[in-house]
Amino acid sequence: GYDGAPLGDLWALSLVSGQETWTPLTASGTPPAAREGAGTVYDPVAGRMIVFGGWGVADANMSDLWELDLTSGAEAWRQLAPTGTPTGVWNPGMAYDSDNNRAVLFSGWHDDSGSNPDQLWSLSLVKDAEAWTDLAQTGPEPRDSMVFVYDSVGKQFLMYSGYGSTSASSDVWSLDATPGSEAWTQVTQSGDTLIPRSGAEGVVMAGSIMFIAGGWDGADDELHESATMDTSAGGLGTWTLHQDVMGPTGRYRSAVVLDEANDRLVVYGGTSSNTGFGDIALGDSWSFALGTPAWTMLTPGGTAPEKRIPHSFIYDPMRGNMILGTGSDADVGLGGSEILNLSAGTESWQGTSGAPTFGGEAGVVDTANDRAVFYGCSPLCADLTRELALDTGVGAALV
Repeated sequence: GYDGAPLGDLWALSLVSGQETWTPLTASGTPPAAREGAGTVYDPVAGRMIVFGGWGVADANMSDLWELDLTSGAEAWRQLAPTGTPTGVWNPGMAYDSDNNRAVLFSGWHDDSGSNPDQLWSLSLVKDAEAWTDLAQTGPEPRDSMVFVYDSVGKQFLMYSGYGSTSASSDVWSLDATPGSEAWTQVTQSGDTLIPRSGAEGVVMAGSIMFIAGGWDGADDELHESATMDTSAGGLGTWTLHQDVMGPTGRYRSAVVLDEANDRLVVYGGTSSNTGFGDIALGDSWSFALGTPAWTMLTPGGTAPEKRIPHSFIYDPMRGNMILGTGSDADVGLGGSEILNLSAGTESWQGTSGAPTFGGEAGVVDTANDRAVFYGCSPLCADLTRELALDTGVGAALV
């Protein structure tokens, strides 16, 4: 994460409803150097978090690969030595392919060259035999800060928008996820027209439907558009714009989760500079009904968290909770990570104990151990790993 400098601590969040608790994890082994903008995925087969690259304390890009073994009580960092190495970048697209037990990495920003390297790599996640494979496919313009997600129904990766060599983009691409036959296809867009953007958030819903929200237009404004694209036809995508004047104001880096139990998406917070006072953190919550569709502003009970940017966010499907990580208020790091219970009609905030204080961290849900694990850093960039136990609501550090 980032809080005036790249961060390197690690936290877990227990997701037991009513007993959510932050635990700073102190993992064994030598931890990776503090960084922001790393690519991360959760590997459920091996029970670990994978971390690639990022931007570090020496203003340098990193290309190292790490695993955090999430065995409860025996968490451990280990640097991996895969064959092959992508160019070190930050803010790449990186997603987990649940059908082939691998991660796929696309592009990212390389500070040293001031450019986005043209790269597409597959990372085999076979334990102790990890290997990068250069897919070397001709396709979209290299970029960073894009929506990059895996569609398990369509057996494809979907990529939308991002920031390329000179500007934000609005193109959509599909990457065939068949191993050995990966190929980019530009999706022919129809329906409503969207403004080019970067920094949007996106999820894939059932039926190969991609939802995107917000973003930055690459110049001056944050966007309040949201839209869905049906990509089930293969190579064709129809946008439906949901630009409701009663919806959220323009923002980017917001938290978006798919609440399947209630057939809706929930959007929280984000960053806006449309006020004329520089970047500010937003703290409102919205629900987007998938069936209607329509926006509804939520007024959760409990004490609302302090507004923060940037923050991590994950979804606990077992309990229907959005877990909001810490961040900063644009000036200082914040603690007080929060749970937003998404019971329809009775949404409520609940604070957690032992919350970390940092910003821009990455997080995964460790289903095997019923907890959330966060990787980032304290304001002093101590190399810490932390967990939040979901059954006891207690946080702790791993050493």
